[in-house]
Amino acid sequence: MVTKVNSSKSTRGTLMYNEKKVELGLGKLLLAAGFPVYPENLDIASKLMVFKMLTDQNSKSRYHTLHLTLNFSSYDILDELKLKRIAHRYLSKVGLDKQPYLVYQHYDTMHAHLHIVSVKPIDGSKLLQNLYLGHGFTKASKEIEVEFGLQKAADYSVQERPLHNHLVPGRFHYGDDDAIRGISRWVNTTLMSYRFGDIMEYDAILNQFGIKVVYGREGSRMKAFKGLSYGVIKEDGNSTCCPIKAYHLSGRPLLREVEKRFTASIDSRRSYMPRMMALLENAFLLGNRKEFEDYLQRRGIRLVFNKNPEGKVYGAVYIDNGTKVAWHDFNLGENYKAAEILTIIEGLPAIIGSEIQVGGELGKLNERDTVDNFKLDLLRKELNKPIYEQYVGSELPVVDIIKDSRPYKYASYQQLAEIHEAQIKKLTQGQHRQKGLELDVDLDL
Repeated sequence: MVTKVNSSKSTRGTLMYNEKKVELGLGKLLLAAGFPVYPENLDIASKLMVFKMLTDQNSKSRYHTLHLTLNFSSYDILDELKLKRIAHRYLSKVGLDKQPYLVYQHYDTMHAHLHIVSVKPIDGSKLLQNLYLGHGFTKASKEIEVEFGLQKAADYSVQERPLHNHLVPGRFHYGDDDAIRGISRWVNTTLMSYRFGDIMEYDAILNQFGIKVVYGREGSRMKAFKGLSYGVIKEDGNSTCCPIKAYHLSGRPLLREVEKRFTASIDSRRSYMPRMMALLENAFLLGNRKEFEDYLQRRGIRLVFNKNPEGKVYGAVYIDNGTKVAWHDFNLGENYKAAEILTIIEGLPAIIGSEIQVGGELGKLNERDTVDNFKLDLLRKELNKPIYEQYVGSELPVVDIIKDSRPYKYASYQQLAEIHEAQIKKLTQGQHRQKGLELDVDLDL
């Protein structure tokens, strides 16, 4: 964990920086401590009023507002509850937990991070000077790393830039390079950089680079011996003949090696789900197909829908090339099921209309019946900014529909969805039992 501590003369400016992220759907208020109302009832005026009451008493300090950021490794397994606990423990260790403070989670970078807004206590200058001189912030960070099992700051550098910079944007073209060398490069880079939970997500990621995974159906010899082959996809979408077996490639990316990534990725992907959901919600709020695709393309998002041999949509893989994570639609919940989402997308008008209606199935993603015009203005201003980053797959369609002639792929998806549903059901039952036990303890039963 890497901590940054900044002081500011403007409480309003610091607060509005974080509030704007929330307005854009790229941030969320996780905690609000020391305020007279519940967090969900706090408005900006109430937050500023409480902070101003304290800064008026601290006339000795010009830089009276604190803005801390806690940055985590992309390999840390985090959820909202754990982030709240980390923030509270960190502030307790540096002696700022008695101050009113706001904790925001931002989704605008490729690593999980928190922003904490507070003000200095009356003796704040002395307190912070002692913390700096005694390395109190650094010490607290190291203790938090051990207590919560986080990646140590000494072992990694926080990725302030999108992770895709480690990849060369582009697609492997058959004949441009030796097939074995070219496929090996992309396959090994994907295995090292991306997080995915099954072979179909792995295949969808590699398809962006012009590479197709050939895996065996249930009961086949290839499946039994954990074999894989890799083929090249031509510009017209057809595959070249004679896929190359995995054991001929550098690193020997056989199925048993790829499967090692499945388990390791499942938990570590969770902290990136809010980013994907927020970006999809923002894109739908724009209300038309062109801006929907432009907004997602700027952030490296691709939606790959699958059709079975009869032409029925049966699933989708959501790919975030910014954070290098992929999920099946069922991983994100009922509101993101492939058939319903594709129906909404195809129902969007091609260009900006005079009126934008939000309702029907889209109401699942956003319960408001009318769009917040202020938020729309902010989103459209972002669309008018120059594009500085080039993501992998940016030359491909944002919404891609693939009709696969392999019946066993559809069967594999159905099996995965059923397993996921059973796991969610078991987890929910466990949570209910735990809540019941906690209630029994509270009531001394």
